[in-house]
Amino acid sequence: MAELAVAMTGMNSGYVVQASLIEAASTAVAADNGRVSDRQGRAQDRPARTDSPKRQAPEKRNPEDKFKTNSAQVTAFFDDLYEPLKKMADDLNVNENLILSLSSYESGWYNDHNRGLNNPFGVTAAGGNNLRFENVNQAISFWIRNFGDRVRGVDSVEEFTSKLQTPPRYNTVNPKWSANIFDQLHTVEKRKETWLRGKSQ
Repeated sequence: MAELAVAMTGMNSGYVVQASLIEAASTAVAADNGRVSDRQGRAQDRPARTDSPKRQAPEKRNPEDKFKTNSAQVTAFFDDLYEPLKKMADDLNVNENLILSLSSYESGWYNDHNRGLNNPFGVTAAGGNNLRFENVNQAISFWIRNFGDRVRGVDSVEEFTSKLQTPPRYNTVNPKWSANIFDQLHTVEKRKETWLRGKSQ
């Protein structure tokens, strides 16, 4: 409690004023203590919350869901190249998915640049600019003449990439090229299923 100083001008009046002030201060303190006690009482009456906010677990996504639909570019790749590349695979006696994987990887799913060059394999002039062909069939014939005998009759992606990387190497720039073709094979298999399903509907 703050100290109360009272100027005394007379014995009796001083005692009366001091007593009144002390009494008023005591009353105010008692009222404050009552309010504090009341608030504390109400707080104690309230049951303590023991439940914590429930957090919804993040939804687990199936990584295969991304293959349920194809982009317009992927769809155009299969629309334009599936038949000629399938025939090419049949002529070489290899799984068509190996040829589709190589083509989609090297041409960026037959992107605008390679489409404009009719170059479904992104073939370059000794690592320089991509070659231009008159049409897709000419590009396929060029590839078969230069690389066909390497992969003829192979039946696995490991053998396919190993044969192509036998010197002179098909790709001399990317050390992960073989692994990337392996990954692309899985993608092509799923994307082809989606494309074929769409065509049958």
